[in-house]
Amino acid sequence: MLPLSVALKLNDLISFDRNRLSDSQKHLPQGRVISKAECEKLIPGLTIDGLTGAAVFYDAQMYNSERLTLAFLHSAVEAGANISNYTKVTGFLQDKNRITGVKVTDVFTGNCFEIQAKTVINTSGPWVNSVLGLVQPQPDVHQMGLAQAMNVITRPLFKDYAVGLPGKGRFWFVSPWRGKSMIGTWQGVEAQHPDEFQISEASIQGFINEINEAYPPAKLTREDVLFVHQGQLPYKGIDPKTGEPKMLKQYQIRDFAQEGLPGLISVVGVKYTTARDVAQKTIDQVFKSWGQTSPPSVSAKTPLYGGEIADFSAFLRREITTKQSEGFPEETIRSLVYNYGSVYEDVLGYLKKFPQPSSSDDAVLKAQVLYAVDCEMAQTLSDVVFRRTELGSAGELEQSSVQLCAETMANLLNWSQTKLQQELQQVWKINEHHTPILSGV
Repeated sequence: MLPLSVALKLNDLISFDRNRLSDSQKHLPQGRVISKAECEKLIPGLTIDGLTGAAVFYDAQMYNSERLTLAFLHSAVEAGANISNYTKVTGFLQDKNRITGVKVTDVFTGNCFEIQAKTVINTSGPWVNSVLGLVQPQPDVHQMGLAQAMNVITRPLFKDYAVGLPGKGRFWFVSPWRGKSMIGTWQGVEAQHPDEFQISEASIQGFINEINEAYPPAKLTREDVLFVHQGQLPYKGIDPKTGEPKMLKQYQIRDFAQEGLPGLISVVGVKYTTARDVAQKTIDQVFKSWGQTSPPSVSAKTPLYGGEIADFSAFLRREITTKQSEGFPEETIRSLVYNYGSVYEDVLGYLKKFPQPSSSDDAVLKAQVLYAVDCEMAQTLSDVVFRRTELGSAGELEQSSVQLCAETMANLLNWSQTKLQQELQQVWKINEHHTPILSGV
């Protein structure tokens, strides 16, 4: 137990400033060591050879990672950025070896145009190799190895604690999430282009088998898997002992000026927990490549869009109480606040567009669809279901809700009946495999 105690003390020491924010809802208590008896009481059915006790520590959790990404985009626009959705890079603008911009295609209209830039930053996730492949001449050794990665969403296994389970050659984490369990992360190596990437049923079943072996009381079946979060992550080789991919632990910011291609920077291996810091370092590199000093970054102290909340718990209580008096159910307001933060009333503002403003769940969902199209560049039903709302990001899609979203978008975007059916088919095709469209790296 001594090693666990030392590890927890080191963790507390390294993260000494983690509770610097005034909002107590974001504070993480110190970890502690518990006995074998307490561990078995907290986690019934746990069977680990040689178990002597356990460590309890605390960490943060995202409610909706897709909406966090959108918050970054909203914040960028507020800071002066121009953004575009459904725009595919098809080539680079070059003046000899200098990159001077990109050629892009509108995926809906097929229109092609050019965007000039002093510097192009390639942050295309698992498409990083494909994008770099458009450069002429090809940079040396530009291909990044990509491993498969998967988390599964299942019925709840544990209620109050996330549990770490030792498995064969890896460690599984089972975390309570939105009334379910998120289990991960499984990793494997199989060469696939990101456009065709799909975790196989055999891999999903193998994942289930390993979890059941690590924790027999789980008794998970394929039917218990409500959703699969899948993606591709950079790796640097194969562990000869386990056969597992050795994942890239550290992000990489690669300035191709050092390889004779000035004007191009590539970034890979970014996590949600490091994204802001990596973004700051990337912009610093851009200014450095221009021979300039970058201005001081303010992102570490500037709330993201929707994050203007000094005390989250107090804010949530106040908004629930206020909106209940207007007829909104508590869970509706809780969901909106968790997904949209301090700007959730911008969504409710779309209720005014209806002939008879209503606080019903259907009306609120329609308002979210209108907001997604008007304010977040959503043009496909799958974007609304899987990326703009929480409808599809945890599985168990309700047909009536998807149909309501489809009809709302059809009316707003003047879809034909054929187009509406195509959009519905795409959503159900994705849902059939319980997987979202590729979540990048």
